[in-house]
Amino acid sequence: MNPGDRNRIVIWLDPATPQEGLLQSLAGLGSTNEILGLFIEDLGLLELSRLPVAREFTLDTAATRAFEQGNIERQFRAHGQRLQKLFEQAASRIGSSCSFRTIRGETGAELVKVSATCDMLMVAHSRRELAPRLTLRARLEELLTSGPPALMFVQEQWHTGRCIAVVFDGSNASAAALRSAASHAVTENLLLSIWLPDLTDEGREQLKAQCGEIIGDTARAEYRELPDQHIDTLVRAAALSKPRVLVLPMSEPATTRGLVTELLARIDCSLLVVR
Repeated sequence: MNPGDRNRIVIWLDPATPQEGLLQSLAGLGSTNEILGLFIEDLGLLELSRLPVAREFTLDTAATRAFEQGNIERQFRAHGQRLQKLFEQAASRIGSSCSFRTIRGETGAELVKVSATCDMLMVAHSRRELAPRLTLRARLEELLTSGPPALMFVQEQWHTGRCIAVVFDGSNASAAALRSAASHAVTENLLLSIWLPDLTDEGREQLKAQCGEIIGDTARAEYRELPDQHIDTLVRAAALSKPRVLVLPMSEPATTRGLVTELLARIDCSLLVVR
């Protein structure tokens, strides 16, 4: 699959996470045949509410009260209706076929399951909201191991970046990442910033030639050299380049999981991992 021409994208719509940046990013996806908005009714929360010791806290009072099954069901319906409306409003502005689905299940397991049916899974990531971060990180290595070809984490302030950055080292995964980054750069009308390893002059020119063969003249491109791919180096490069999206090639799942977790905690831009 060419990451710049995706067949099916699934967007997880979590009511606990801000959705503005996630839905704005729809416009930057390039050619897409189908976009599915997914709302998961958390079966774990429903089962927890059935326990006799479960209590509900509210902001307007210090008191607690027992969960009411009807309240949980009503909240599920209200969240689903609100998210469907937001999704359909955003989707109406693009030319792809869009649909919305509500399912009930264990959130992490459902995300893994749906990943087998799509070419990209998009999720909103927020430093302000703990619950969705924990849900995602608990399943992150599994998603990286057996998930979709591309996994996008959309952070707040989607439109603040000034380029699309990609790490390229000549591997097959980095070639896929470069194609995806170039597609985003063209769609968003942004500069493509290609981050290369620090090599000899000959090695660097070979990588640049390989990049040229992959992207042609489809995107305006610049090249930057990184002394290494350690987390601190990537964080500093992101602070200097200010990308809207940083595209990473997939490596060994446990290593990539640690890198993704650390980057999401330390960089402002969105993150796309491509296998």
